Amino acid sequence: MTTHDRFRTNIATWGWLWLKRGVVATPLEALEWNLRWILGEFGRRRHPELAQVNVEPFLIDLVLDKVLTADACCLDVGAHIGSTLAAMLDRAPRGEHAAFEPSRRKSSWLQRRFTSASIHNVALGDSQGSVVFYEDRKRPGFSSLAPAEGVACDAYQVPLARLDDLVNAHQRVDFLKIDVEGAELGVLRGAESLFAHQRPIVLFESGPGAAERCGFSHQGVWEFFGRHEYDVFLLSHFLFDREPLDYTDFDRCHTYPFRAFNFMAAPRT
Repeated sequence: MTTHDRFRTNIATWGWLWLKRGVVATPLEALEWNLRWILGEFGRRRHPELAQVNVEPFLIDLVLDKVLTADACCLDVGAHIGSTLAAMLDRAPRGEHAAFEPSRRKSSWLQRRFTSASIHNVALGDSQGSVVFYEDRKRPGFSSLAPAEGVACDAYQVPLARLDDLVNAHQRVDFLKIDVEGAELGVLRGAESLFAHQRPIVLFESGPGAAERCGFSHQGVWEFFGRHEYDVFLLSHFLFDREPLDYTDFDRCHTYPFRAFNFMAAPRT
């Protein structure tokens, strides 16, 4: 890709993302989502086997309705442009909220937009220091600490921190969302104290191959939750109080046709 082509791609990508973040937490957000849903109809018809994955955004909204009280305290790890953070603030206006986003540009947007939340421009993991962040030029929402092969990225150093060092062990945390494109296990390992003391309900992403690119595994995520006496659920199972997954089913979700990209984890007690 030439410098000119790269410039045009960045302008188009970030210009569109800038417009999208402008409608977050406004009446236009639902309109934008409905438009995307309509435009995606052809793709959904071509792949009916992915129906459960396609409805996950709706199920996540229902999960937030179920678990968040007006004074719930939430953490959004991998906040992107703030859609989930906005939903947290809307449902829990009396709670204390924090968001974590390694992208410099998106973190700056979040700081200006969500003044009532604590915004941290860091990547989270199981150690402190710095790490290379790979910002996807075409799909910034898929930026990662370990990019997929052949993906054009802008790479730069960002601070790396542990959640346990940023959140006081006795600070109330009711709900934790983690979407960091494969580095979820690193975030969890850096939050051992948080899980021991606060035991939040967790919404986390676990997609095929993403954890392995970051040097982790979805089995490691499963084992982390098991060690802390958490059960893992499909979104729909959590909503309707059905049985949690066993490891065989969780593992199978990572193989096509995918049953889920997002999961719930809740304390057994």
